[in-house]
Amino acid sequence: MTEARRLLPVERRQQIAKLADESGVLRIADLASRFEVADETIRRDFVWLEQQGVLTREHGGALSAGADRESLYNNREREHSREKRLIAQVALNFVRDSSTIILDSGTTTHHLVALLRSKRDLVVITNGISHVAGLLANPTTSVVVAGGSVRRESIGTVGDLAVATLEKLHADHTLLATHGFSAQMGITYPNLEEVAIKRAMIAAASEVTLLADGSKYGRASMARVASLAEVDRVITTGPIPEEEIAKMRELGVEVIIADESAEPAAGAMRILP
Repeated sequence: MTEARRLLPVERRQQIAKLADESGVLRIADLASRFEVADETIRRDFVWLEQQGVLTREHGGALSAGADRESLYNNREREHSREKRLIAQVALNFVRDSSTIILDSGTTTHHLVALLRSKRDLVVITNGISHVAGLLANPTTSVVVAGGSVRRESIGTVGDLAVATLEKLHADHTLLATHGFSAQMGITYPNLEEVAIKRAMIAAASEVTLLADGSKYGRASMARVASLAEVDRVITTGPIPEEEIAKMRELGVEVIIADESAEPAAGAMRILP
């Protein structure tokens, strides 16, 4: 009998909880093989762990409690604010005067809004309700808001109306936010309505840049938005393992690490594909 099979239920559940915290996503078949128990045993473990608030059960697996919940917008604004500011400074270099851009809702993209006052004659399409006042502070900027229901978690519009707006438009560049990303999992997000509008944003633009601080690297949420191969570049912060950067480069993605030691105008160290 193997060591895994000698584990008491409480020990096995402790290990499952640890795995949930580390990876965010758990699959019944993988755990049954790992611990050499029946699928039904893992299902019972999931029921117990869900009752403890550790995870949320899904078909064929489970998500960690942190993976399928978004923190409130005001809380997220305070999280990793320095990194988000650095990312916004770098992203500004990829926004051209007189272009049409799609700006996703979220706290990372919100840092970019004030910086866009330095640009002229932009058309900004956004689902970010919290972005609008800041964008209108630039008298040369035109703002198009994707209609729909407003989610409190992102202060952004979602739903069929918002997606339909984007399907009728075309932009030079989409600047996208997310909850998690990696070369293997791609871009992931915990809310299906947000996933739909993010997919529409990717489809509507000639160029796509993902803005995601380093805390989101390796985080896997419930739903997959897209493969990283569908974006042109990722602007993020470290640390990200060199082997992961190599995998992203293999997908044809430009990876830019925002670095405070760089010149403010550039704001980053580039790692080119």
